[in-house]
Amino acid sequence: MGILNKIDNISARSDYNNASKATNSGNLLNVNFARRLDMHDKVDFSPSLRYVNKINWKLKEFKHVVNEKIYLDFVVSNLEFQTTIDLANFSNLELLNYLVMKETDNYKTKKKIITDISSYIGKTNYNQETVYIKFLSLNLFFQRVEDSNLSGDLIGRDKFAVDNFVNDIINGIMKEFDLLNNQIFIFIDKLAKLKLGIAEKNTNNKSDLLVIKKINVSKID
Repeated sequence: MGILNKIDNISARSDYNNASKATNSGNLLNVNFARRLDMHDKVDFSPSLRYVNKINWKLKEFKHVVNEKIYLDFVVSNLEFQTTIDLANFSNLELLNYLVMKETDNYKTKKKIITDISSYIGKTNYNQETVYIKFLSLNLFFQRVEDSNLSGDLIGRDKFAVDNFVNDIINGIMKEFDLLNNQIFIFIDKLAKLKLGIAEKNTNNKSDLLVIKKINVSKID
């Protein structure tokens, strides 16, 4: 049984201490993490909840998935983000994978746009707690996708087509995801006292820092 069973099925309306306790005799990181969770109660978890409110996340779902992985689903700036974080290999993380979704509604039709994005992790600043991300560049990207009348899937290997949506705003999108990654790690630190100890990724190609792997557009009935 996974050590994160204690926080299974957490949502913005649930209490952290309602989930059942769990133990694990696996590696030292997992055992220590389990002990920290087991000793905490609702009051002790409040710093992570206060932080979520401070950065204007609407937390839709937060749960243990499998093998010490946690799943986060939250909305901010009219965009829905889903990501899974591997705590068992936390110190070796190099990137975060996100599904980012937005529903659009104009006078003609309703659409749901989903994009699969990988963002490499830069330097983490655990003291940067008060940043609110407006996602101006990312919302502009979604607006361009909507205006293009794209239907179905656009795969990231169709680089020319993807670049048409982001070529003049990619730096803004990368900065927004740098801030978002940082918020994810601050949240985990406040929840479980785990800090990511990695150096900033070295690369000569900025396009490697953020990869749009897929765009899907579908109509909503």
